Amino acid sequence: MNETHTLTEFAEYVESHFSKQDLFGRAIENGVLTYDVLKSEFLTVLQFLRDDPACKCDCLLDVTALDTRRDADRFVLVYHLLSTVYERVVRLKIRTDSDLPVASVMSVYPAANWYEREIWDMFGIAFSEHDDLRRILTDEGFHGEPLKKDFRLSGERVLRFDQARGMFYYAPVKDAENAENLSKITELGT
Repeated sequence: MNETHTLTEFAEYVESHFSKQDLFGRAIENGVLTYDVLKSEFLTVLQFLRDDPACKCDCLLDVTALDTRRDADRFVLVYHLLSTVYERVVRLKIRTDSDLPVASVMSVYPAANWYEREIWDMFGIAFSEHDDLRRILTDEGFHGEPLKKDFRLSGERVLRFDQARGMFYYAPVKDAENAENLSKITELGT
């Protein structure tokens, strides 16, 4: 029995436990089973994949996000799960916006802590029930979410060091300074 056939049988088993509205868009590519999951049923699907003896997805490999800017639910959260017992990877995707929080998966996979913090920091997607949602990659004074497609590339403020006072401070970025930096980057590229 080849791997694709085994993943197909596994997919049919998983689908038999959920409605087509909750779990949809099945794809099997490069040995990875992928599903789109309804946001309201996401924790239930995760718990099933972790706890069911035929699934045993005991490891959260990673969580990331994509900004599609296509519609109201512009973000796609992507979760990769690994079954160390059955040596298979399952990818789950949910669509969301940055207005309503997404349920944290830390109750199912505690390793999601830092992934969720990174997504909040970079995309502005909040996670409900997360007890330590604070910046992890940018500093506390940073404004905006750098991985959103509508984030200003040049930034609005720049961190500077004042020699006389011996301290760092934020200063607004001037449009002339942005144009000068952009021309330097363009010159380096040619």
